[in-house]
Amino acid sequence: MGGFVKDGTTSKYDWVGMLKGKDRLQITDPAKGYIVTANNRLASKNFRGGRYASNWLITARAIRISEMIQHKIDNGHKLTIEDSKQIQLDTVDVFCRKVASHLTLLDPEFKRLLDGWDCNFKHTSHEASIYSMFIYLLQKKLKPASVPIEGHHFFNHFTYKHILKTTTDDVDNATVIRETLKDTKKKLEEWFMSSNESSWVWGKLHTDYMEHRPFSRSPFARVFERISPGRGNENTPNVGLMRKLPEGDWSANHRAGIRTILTFEEGKSEWIIDSGSSENIFSSKHYSYLDFYDDQFKLFQNDKYIPFDSLPKQKGSAEL
Repeated sequence: MGGFVKDGTTSKYDWVGMLKGKDRLQITDPAKGYIVTANNRLASKNFRGGRYASNWLITARAIRISEMIQHKIDNGHKLTIEDSKQIQLDTVDVFCRKVASHLTLLDPEFKRLLDGWDCNFKHTSHEASIYSMFIYLLQKKLKPASVPIEGHHFFNHFTYKHILKTTTDDVDNATVIRETLKDTKKKLEEWFMSSNESSWVWGKLHTDYMEHRPFSRSPFARVFERISPGRGNENTPNVGLMRKLPEGDWSANHRAGIRTILTFEEGKSEWIIDSGSSENIFSSKHYSYLDFYDDQFKLFQNDKYIPFDSLPKQKGSAEL
């Protein structure tokens, strides 16, 4: 379907028909033995159906998932439910690896700060905060001339290469990159109110913010909202997208809020959601406050799952 408003005064953008089933994107029994999809681009621009999606752009998550699966296969390991959980919980950014490795060669201070880091955006990583703040400030300095796509969550190694290539007589982007690192450290010192780099952990800068509408905009916000240390970013399988970053908000307000492991083996499928099994803050099993409103919140934060057949039943709920 159309993703953008087009000029209706011309016939150039008229609908010409619907794609037939045989012409739609599809794959059957791929030779590698598995199929991966993570909201990523699934075909090149040469796809005969034309533009098939307007917002499926980031390929990093699918690349990382494929990398993890292929590593297991190459080592003769049969994938298990626990392997699937590891994939869903993974917080490695494959695009970051390419950028960070170059940065460590560009300046000794980058090497001191990032050398040896595996680009794992776990909540305890201070390197994740340094890298992310650096990218954020770099784009603000270079836009619009050197950064072709607006928005932090579109930054990747292709963007970085573009920045290096667009150095001109007036602007030496390599120098700008070095200067931005100084600004990054200053900004993080201010944000964390500390010069101790190890305290600049990602989970404090990048929190998982669960907004409640409308009560997040009321005096009762603290009762209804839930906030926890964040992990991951826009490029990790365990995604934590910062849609309000242009406004200076580092919280993850778009993430994978449900995790599901499905298997044909009876009684083995598991799932978890990031909040609770009821939207009613007064819902309870024994009239105990908040029994169901956030009964899965801590489990989710601790990377736990629950079997499908162990859901608690609320008073008066019907059997499905």
